[in-house]
Amino acid sequence: MISGSAGLLIARRRDLNLQQGRGRMMTKRSDKDPNQPDGRLPVDREFADRTRIDLPQQVVDSGLFDLDQDPAQLARVREIVSHLPDRTVVDVASRLRTAGHAQQTDIKAFTDRHGITPAEQRLLASLVAGLSVVDHAREQRISVNTARTHMRRLIEKTGSRGQLDLLRKFHRPG
Repeated sequence: MISGSAGLLIARRRDLNLQQGRGRMMTKRSDKDPNQPDGRLPVDREFADRTRIDLPQQVVDSGLFDLDQDPAQLARVREIVSHLPDRTVVDVASRLRTAGHAQQTDIKAFTDRHGITPAEQRLLASLVAGLSVVDHAREQRISVNTARTHMRRLIEKTGSRGQLDLLRKFHRPG
């Protein structure tokens, strides 16, 4: 389950005012001027509000935190995001999008290097996201045997000794 520390992790320290509340640390939206001295342009309020709505699900989907699709965890992430300044919300959303794009680029480069088919690429992406072969089969609506065949082909094409070795090679190419 996510705790208040996750909000502090994704927020810059200077953007938060901390106050003690009912036995735990609470975050409060900063009253700072959006025209920060670091020279960045102020954030469009409407854009920040739209981003604030989408950000909790992006955080969960990113896989950066050990979160399930539990409604209570999503509600806690929403609570944390509601206390973050607009600039921080926009920055975190941008970083999550960039991280997702970078991972897609990495998967594409890895698959090109090893001659992996699109079906095998989808399995690799699922494995990288933390799914099992069985979960991938269920999600893609293919038989488990087909997914296992894709797994065997991935292992053969990459010269891996198994699923763990495949993931190790993906994350540490070379």
